[in-house]
Amino acid sequence: MSLGDLTIAWDVRMIEHTGIGTYLRGLLPALVSAGKAQGIKFALLGSRDKLQQCLMLDDNIVYEQYQADVYSLRHQLCFPEFKNAVAYHFPHYDVPLLFSRPFFVTIHDIIPLLAPAYRFRFVYKSIVRLLASKATKSSLHVFVPSQHVADSLVRELGLPASKITITPYAPLPLFCANTQVETHSIIQRLGVSQPYFLCVSLHKPHKNLEFLLRAFRQLHTRGTCVHSLVLVGTGLRNRAKLVQLVAQLFGTEHKAWVRILDDHLSDAEMCAIYRGADAVIHPSMVEGFGMPVVEAQAVGVPVVVPDLPWARETAGEGAAYFRASEVDSLVQVLELLVTDGSIRSDLVRLAKTNVQRFSWSLSASNVLDIYKSCL
Repeated sequence: MSLGDLTIAWDVRMIEHTGIGTYLRGLLPALVSAGKAQGIKFALLGSRDKLQQCLMLDDNIVYEQYQADVYSLRHQLCFPEFKNAVAYHFPHYDVPLLFSRPFFVTIHDIIPLLAPAYRFRFVYKSIVRLLASKATKSSLHVFVPSQHVADSLVRELGLPASKITITPYAPLPLFCANTQVETHSIIQRLGVSQPYFLCVSLHKPHKNLEFLLRAFRQLHTRGTCVHSLVLVGTGLRNRAKLVQLVAQLFGTEHKAWVRILDDHLSDAEMCAIYRGADAVIHPSMVEGFGMPVVEAQAVGVPVVVPDLPWARETAGEGAAYFRASEVDSLVQVLELLVTDGSIRSDLVRLAKTNVQRFSWSLSASNVLDIYKSCL
Protein backbone atom coordinates (compact mmCIF):
# COMPACT_ATOMS: atom_id res chain seq x y z
CA MET A 1 0.00 0.00 0.00
CA SER A 2 1.45 3.33 -1.06
CA LEU A 3 0.70 6.16 1.35
CA GLY A 4 2.66 8.93 -0.33
CA ASP A 5 5.95 10.58 0.51
CA LEU A 6 5.11 11.30 4.12
CA THR A 7 2.44 9.66 6.27
CA ILE A 8 1.58 10.61 9.84
CA ALA A 9 -0.53 8.16 11.88
CA TRP A 10 -2.98 9.75 14.32
CA ASP A 11 -4.68 8.08 17.30
CA VAL A 12 -8.26 9.37 16.93
CA ARG A 13 -10.23 6.98 19.15
CA MET A 14 -11.62 9.92 21.15
CA ILE A 15 -13.11 11.63 18.08
CA GLU A 16 -16.64 11.69 19.59
CA HIS A 17 -15.61 12.97 23.00
CA THR A 18 -15.85 16.50 24.31
CA GLY A 19 -12.51 18.22 24.85
CA ILE A 20 -10.03 16.04 22.97
CA GLY A 21 -12.77 15.01 20.53
CA THR A 22 -13.53 18.65 19.71
CA TYR A 23 -9.81 19.21 19.17
CA LEU A 24 -9.66 16.28 16.73
CA ARG A 25 -12.79 17.35 14.84
CA GLY A 26 -11.43 20.87 14.52
CA LEU A 27 -7.76 20.31 13.72
CA LEU A 28 -7.79 17.20 11.52
CA PRO A 29 -9.91 18.52 8.61
CA ALA A 30 -7.67 21.60 8.42
CA LEU A 31 -4.57 19.43 8.74
CA VAL A 32 -5.66 17.01 6.00
CA SER A 33 -6.59 19.87 3.67
CA ALA A 34 -3.30 21.73 4.17
CA GLY A 35 -1.29 18.50 4.00
CA LYS A 36 -2.45 17.70 0.46
CA ALA A 37 -0.44 20.51 -1.07
CA GLN A 38 2.68 19.41 0.80
CA GLY A 39 2.62 15.69 0.06
CA ILE A 40 1.59 14.69 3.59
CA LYS A 41 -1.00 11.97 4.14
CA PHE A 42 -2.67 10.72 7.31
CA ALA A 43 -3.50 7.31 8.73
CA LEU A 44 -6.28 7.47 11.35
CA LEU A 45 -6.55 4.83 14.06
CA GLY A 46 -9.98 4.34 15.58
CA SER A 47 -13.52 3.17 14.84
CA ARG A 48 -14.01 3.48 11.07
CA ASP A 49 -17.76 4.12 11.43
CA LYS A 50 -17.25 6.91 13.97
CA LEU A 51 -14.43 8.43 11.95
CA GLN A 52 -16.49 8.61 8.78
CA GLN A 53 -19.37 10.21 10.67
CA CYS A 54 -17.13 12.90 12.13
CA LEU A 55 -14.67 13.46 9.24
CA MET A 56 -15.38 13.64 5.54
CA LEU A 57 -14.00 10.93 3.26
CA ASP A 58 -10.74 12.02 1.68
CA ASP A 59 -8.17 10.32 -0.53
CA ASN A 60 -5.51 11.80 1.75
CA ILE A 61 -6.72 9.62 4.64
CA VAL A 62 -6.24 5.92 5.34
CA TYR A 63 -8.46 4.46 8.07
CA GLU A 64 -7.35 1.68 10.42
CA GLN A 65 -9.76 -0.08 12.77
CA TYR A 66 -8.53 0.22 16.37
CA GLN A 67 -10.88 0.20 19.37
CA ALA A 68 -8.83 -0.49 22.50
CA ASP A 69 -9.90 1.72 25.40
CA VAL A 70 -7.74 4.75 26.11
CA TYR A 71 -5.72 4.31 29.34
CA SER A 72 -6.13 0.53 29.12
CA LEU A 73 -3.61 -2.31 29.40
CA ARG A 74 -4.53 -3.44 25.88
CA HIS A 75 -3.63 0.00 24.55
CA GLN A 76 -0.29 -0.15 26.33
CA LEU A 77 0.62 -3.61 25.03
CA CYS A 78 -1.09 -3.92 21.63
CA PHE A 79 -0.88 -0.56 19.90
CA PRO A 80 -0.89 -1.09 16.10
CA GLU A 81 1.91 0.06 13.82
CA PHE A 82 1.77 1.35 10.25
CA LYS A 83 4.80 0.20 8.26
CA ASN A 84 4.58 3.26 5.99
CA ALA A 85 4.06 5.84 8.74
CA VAL A 86 7.15 7.92 9.40
CA ALA A 87 5.74 9.18 12.70
CA TYR A 88 2.69 9.09 14.93
CA HIS A 89 0.70 11.83 16.66
CA PHE A 90 -0.98 11.15 20.01
CA PRO A 91 -3.60 13.74 21.11
CA HIS A 92 -3.07 12.89 24.79
CA TYR A 93 -0.27 11.78 27.10
CA ASP A 94 -1.40 8.14 27.17
CA VAL A 95 1.39 7.04 24.83
CA PRO A 96 2.31 3.34 25.25
CA LEU A 97 5.33 3.30 27.55
CA LEU A 98 7.20 0.82 25.33
CA PHE A 99 6.37 2.59 22.07
CA SER A 100 9.60 3.05 20.11
CA ARG A 101 8.54 4.70 16.84
CA PRO A 102 8.98 8.49 16.33
CA PHE A 103 5.95 10.42 17.56
CA PHE A 104 4.51 13.83 18.35
CA VAL A 105 2.19 14.49 21.26
CA THR A 106 -0.44 17.08 22.17
CA ILE A 107 -0.71 17.83 25.89
CA HIS A 108 -3.97 19.59 26.67
CA ASP A 109 -3.11 20.09 30.33
CA ILE A 110 -1.54 18.46 33.39
CA ILE A 111 -4.24 19.67 35.77
CA PRO A 112 -3.95 16.70 38.21
CA LEU A 113 -0.40 17.88 38.97
CA LEU A 114 -1.49 21.50 39.47
CA ALA A 115 -4.95 21.69 41.05
CA PRO A 116 -5.16 21.59 44.88
CA ALA A 117 -8.27 19.41 44.59
CA TYR A 118 -6.02 16.46 43.60
CA ARG A 119 -3.46 16.89 46.39
CA PHE A 120 -4.36 13.63 48.19
CA ARG A 121 -4.78 11.44 45.09
CA PHE A 122 -1.19 10.21 45.18
CA VAL A 123 -1.54 7.13 42.95
CA TYR A 124 -3.49 9.00 40.27
CA LYS A 125 -1.01 11.88 40.28
CA SER A 126 1.92 9.46 40.06
CA ILE A 127 0.42 7.77 36.99
CA VAL A 128 -0.25 11.13 35.32
CA ARG A 129 3.28 12.31 36.04
CA LEU A 130 4.78 9.07 34.69
CA LEU A 131 2.77 9.11 31.45
CA ALA A 132 3.09 12.86 30.82
CA SER A 133 6.81 12.88 31.55
CA LYS A 134 7.53 9.86 29.33
CA ALA A 135 5.35 11.16 26.50
CA THR A 136 6.82 14.65 26.43
CA LYS A 137 10.47 13.66 26.83
CA SER A 138 10.36 10.79 24.30
CA SER A 139 8.43 12.75 21.66
CA LEU A 140 9.88 14.61 18.70
CA HIS A 141 7.90 17.70 19.68
CA VAL A 142 5.08 18.74 22.01
CA PHE A 143 2.01 20.78 21.07
CA VAL A 144 0.00 22.67 23.71
CA PRO A 145 -3.05 24.97 23.49
CA SER A 146 -1.77 27.85 25.62
CA GLN A 147 1.20 29.56 27.21
CA HIS A 148 -0.22 28.51 30.57
CA VAL A 149 0.20 24.81 29.67
CA ALA A 150 3.64 25.39 28.14
CA ASP A 151 4.84 27.04 31.35
CA SER A 152 3.46 24.20 33.46
CA LEU A 153 5.35 21.59 31.39
CA VAL A 154 8.59 23.51 31.79
CA ARG A 155 8.03 23.99 35.52
CA GLU A 156 6.59 20.60 36.50
CA LEU A 157 8.29 18.21 34.06
CA GLY A 158 11.51 20.06 33.21
CA LEU A 159 10.70 20.12 29.49
CA PRO A 160 12.77 22.58 27.42
CA ALA A 161 10.65 25.46 26.13
CA SER A 162 12.24 25.00 22.69
CA LYS A 163 10.50 21.63 22.37
CA ILE A 164 7.03 23.14 22.81
CA THR A 165 4.80 24.85 20.23
CA ILE A 166 1.58 26.63 21.15
CA THR A 167 -1.25 25.80 18.75
CA PRO A 168 -4.42 27.34 20.22
CA TYR A 169 -7.77 25.68 19.73
CA ALA A 170 -10.64 27.39 17.94
CA PRO A 171 -14.42 27.08 17.61
CA LEU A 172 -15.70 24.59 15.05
CA PRO A 173 -16.90 26.25 11.80
CA LEU A 174 -20.55 25.73 12.77
CA PHE A 175 -20.13 28.09 15.74
CA CYS A 176 -18.64 30.82 13.55
CA ALA A 177 -21.18 30.60 10.72
CA ASN A 178 -23.49 33.55 10.10
CA THR A 179 -26.43 31.23 9.43
CA GLN A 180 -28.53 30.54 12.50
CA VAL A 181 -29.17 26.94 13.47
CA GLU A 182 -32.76 26.15 14.49
CA THR A 183 -32.11 27.34 18.03
CA HIS A 184 -35.64 27.53 19.39
CA SER A 185 -36.84 24.17 18.07
CA ILE A 186 -33.70 22.37 19.24
CA ILE A 187 -33.73 23.72 22.78
CA GLN A 188 -37.45 22.95 23.00
CA ARG A 189 -36.78 19.37 21.90
CA LEU A 190 -34.08 19.09 24.57
CA GLY A 191 -36.57 20.21 27.21
CA VAL A 192 -34.89 23.53 28.00
CA SER A 193 -36.88 26.67 28.78
CA GLN A 194 -35.60 30.21 28.37
CA PRO A 195 -34.23 32.33 29.96
CA TYR A 196 -31.25 30.33 31.19
CA PHE A 197 -27.55 30.50 31.98
CA LEU A 198 -25.33 27.77 30.58
CA CYS A 199 -22.31 25.88 31.89
CA VAL A 200 -20.50 23.37 29.67
CA SER A 201 -18.21 21.37 31.91
CA LEU A 202 -17.28 17.99 33.29
CA HIS A 203 -18.05 17.48 36.97
CA LYS A 204 -14.50 17.27 38.31
CA PRO A 205 -13.08 18.91 41.46
CA HIS A 206 -11.21 21.71 39.67
CA LYS A 207 -14.23 22.56 37.48
CA ASN A 208 -15.89 24.22 40.47
CA LEU A 209 -19.49 23.20 39.71
CA GLU A 210 -20.41 23.08 43.40
CA PHE A 211 -19.29 26.70 43.73
CA LEU A 212 -21.42 27.62 40.70
CA LEU A 213 -24.50 25.91 42.13
CA ARG A 214 -24.12 27.70 45.47
CA ALA A 215 -23.77 31.05 43.69
CA PHE A 216 -26.82 30.28 41.56
CA ARG A 217 -28.84 29.38 44.66
CA GLN A 218 -27.88 32.70 46.29
CA LEU A 219 -28.87 34.53 43.10
CA HIS A 220 -32.37 33.08 43.30
CA THR A 221 -32.61 33.68 47.04
CA ARG A 222 -32.10 37.39 46.36
CA GLY A 223 -35.02 37.33 43.94
CA THR A 224 -33.21 39.32 41.24
CA CYS A 225 -33.15 36.62 38.56
CA VAL A 226 -35.68 34.27 36.97
CA HIS A 227 -33.15 32.31 34.94
CA SER A 228 -32.61 28.58 35.21
CA LEU A 229 -29.18 26.95 34.98
CA VAL A 230 -28.41 24.40 32.26
CA LEU A 231 -25.44 22.03 32.73
CA VAL A 232 -24.02 20.13 29.75
CA GLY A 233 -21.17 17.63 29.53
CA THR A 234 -20.97 16.83 33.25
CA GLY A 235 -20.06 13.18 32.63
CA LEU A 236 -21.70 10.02 33.92
CA ARG A 237 -19.15 9.09 36.57
CA ASN A 238 -20.17 11.73 39.11
CA ARG A 239 -23.68 12.43 37.82
CA ALA A 240 -25.45 10.91 40.85
CA LYS A 241 -23.46 13.08 43.28
CA LEU A 242 -24.22 16.17 41.23
CA VAL A 243 -27.96 15.43 41.13
CA GLN A 244 -27.92 14.87 44.90
CA LEU A 245 -26.17 18.19 45.48
CA VAL A 246 -28.70 20.03 43.28
CA ALA A 247 -31.57 18.47 45.23
CA GLN A 248 -30.00 19.51 48.55
CA LEU A 249 -29.51 23.11 47.44
CA PHE A 250 -32.81 23.68 45.61
CA GLY A 251 -35.21 21.31 47.37
CA THR A 252 -38.33 20.00 45.67
CA GLU A 253 -38.13 22.61 42.91
CA HIS A 254 -34.62 21.64 41.80
CA LYS A 255 -35.77 20.30 38.42
CA ALA A 256 -37.30 23.67 37.59
CA TRP A 257 -34.12 25.60 38.40
CA VAL A 258 -31.31 23.29 37.28
CA ARG A 259 -31.41 21.19 34.10
CA ILE A 260 -28.69 18.58 33.52
CA LEU A 261 -28.62 17.54 29.86
CA ASP A 262 -27.30 14.31 28.38
CA ASP A 263 -23.63 14.40 27.44
CA HIS A 264 -23.92 13.13 23.87
CA LEU A 265 -25.22 16.20 22.06
CA SER A 266 -24.39 16.82 18.42
CA ASP A 267 -22.38 19.88 17.40
CA ALA A 268 -25.59 21.44 16.02
CA GLU A 269 -27.37 20.85 19.33
CA MET A 270 -24.46 22.32 21.27
CA CYS A 271 -24.45 25.37 19.00
CA ALA A 272 -28.18 25.88 19.61
CA ILE A 273 -27.78 25.51 23.39
CA TYR A 274 -25.07 28.17 23.34
CA ARG A 275 -27.12 30.56 21.19
CA GLY A 276 -30.17 30.25 23.42
CA ALA A 277 -28.31 31.15 26.63
CA ASP A 278 -28.24 34.63 28.16
CA ALA A 279 -24.70 33.97 29.39
CA VAL A 280 -22.18 31.12 29.54
CA ILE A 281 -20.46 30.61 32.90
CA HIS A 282 -17.18 28.71 33.09
CA PRO A 283 -16.12 28.74 36.77
CA SER A 284 -13.12 26.37 36.50
CA MET A 285 -10.11 27.10 38.72
CA VAL A 286 -7.64 25.88 36.09
CA GLU A 287 -7.88 24.95 32.40
CA GLY A 288 -5.55 24.06 29.59
CA PHE A 289 -7.48 26.37 27.28
CA GLY A 290 -11.22 26.59 28.02
CA MET A 291 -12.98 25.64 24.78
CA PRO A 292 -16.49 26.64 25.99
CA VAL A 293 -15.21 30.20 26.37
CA VAL A 294 -14.35 30.67 22.69
CA GLU A 295 -17.37 28.66 21.53
CA ALA A 296 -19.66 31.03 23.42
CA GLN A 297 -17.75 34.06 22.13
CA ALA A 298 -18.08 32.79 18.56
CA VAL A 299 -21.89 32.57 18.72
CA GLY A 300 -22.20 35.97 20.41
CA VAL A 301 -23.14 35.05 23.98
CA PRO A 302 -21.63 36.89 27.01
CA VAL A 303 -19.04 34.84 28.89
CA VAL A 304 -18.45 34.86 32.66
CA VAL A 305 -15.14 33.46 34.00
CA PRO A 306 -12.96 33.72 37.13
CA ASP A 307 -10.18 36.28 37.13
CA LEU A 308 -7.38 33.73 36.70
CA PRO A 309 -4.42 33.46 34.29
CA TRP A 310 -5.92 30.70 32.11
CA ALA A 311 -9.12 32.71 31.61
CA ARG A 312 -7.32 35.98 30.84
CA GLU A 313 -5.18 34.24 28.22
CA THR A 314 -8.16 32.67 26.42
CA ALA A 315 -11.02 35.15 26.92
CA GLY A 316 -9.05 38.37 26.64
CA GLU A 317 -11.25 41.44 27.09
CA GLY A 318 -14.33 39.61 25.81
CA ALA A 319 -15.56 38.29 29.16
CA ALA A 320 -16.97 39.41 32.49
CA TYR A 321 -14.62 38.44 35.31
CA PHE A 322 -15.46 37.58 38.91
CA ARG A 323 -13.14 37.05 41.86
CA ALA A 324 -12.36 33.35 41.98
CA SER A 325 -14.00 31.41 44.84
CA GLU A 326 -16.09 34.44 45.94
CA VAL A 327 -19.77 33.60 45.57
CA ASP A 328 -20.89 37.20 46.03
CA SER A 329 -18.65 38.36 43.21
CA LEU A 330 -20.16 35.89 40.72
CA VAL A 331 -23.69 36.77 41.86
CA GLN A 332 -23.03 40.48 41.32
CA VAL A 333 -21.66 39.88 37.80
CA LEU A 334 -24.70 37.80 36.81
CA GLU A 335 -27.10 40.41 38.21
CA LEU A 336 -25.31 43.10 36.20
CA LEU A 337 -25.59 41.09 33.00
CA VAL A 338 -29.31 40.56 33.54
CA THR A 339 -30.06 44.24 34.21
CA ASP A 340 -27.59 46.16 32.00
CA GLY A 341 -28.03 45.61 28.26
CA SER A 342 -25.14 47.91 27.34
CA ILE A 343 -22.65 45.77 29.24
CA ARG A 344 -23.94 42.68 27.45
CA SER A 345 -23.53 44.40 24.08
CA ASP A 346 -20.00 45.52 24.89
CA LEU A 347 -18.98 42.01 25.98
CA VAL A 348 -20.37 40.46 22.79
CA ARG A 349 -18.54 43.01 20.63
CA LEU A 350 -15.22 42.48 22.43
CA ALA A 351 -15.70 38.71 22.36
CA LYS A 352 -16.16 38.68 18.58
CA THR A 353 -12.84 40.50 18.25
CA ASN A 354 -11.09 38.18 20.69
CA VAL A 355 -12.22 34.95 19.03
CA GLN A 356 -10.71 36.04 15.72
CA ARG A 357 -7.29 35.26 17.24
CA PHE A 358 -8.05 31.55 17.02
CA SER A 359 -8.03 29.55 13.80
CA TRP A 360 -7.80 25.81 13.13
CA SER A 361 -6.19 26.58 9.77
CA LEU A 362 -3.41 28.57 11.42
CA SER A 363 -2.86 25.88 14.07
CA ALA A 364 -2.77 23.19 11.35
CA SER A 365 -0.19 25.21 9.40
CA ASN A 366 2.00 25.44 12.50
CA VAL A 367 1.70 21.69 13.12
CA LEU A 368 2.75 20.92 9.53
CA ASP A 369 5.75 23.23 9.86
CA ILE A 370 6.89 21.30 12.93
CA TYR A 371 6.34 17.95 11.16
CA LYS A 372 8.59 19.03 8.29
CA SER A 373 11.30 20.52 10.50
CA CYS A 374 11.48 17.41 12.70
CA LEU A 375 11.24 14.79 9.96
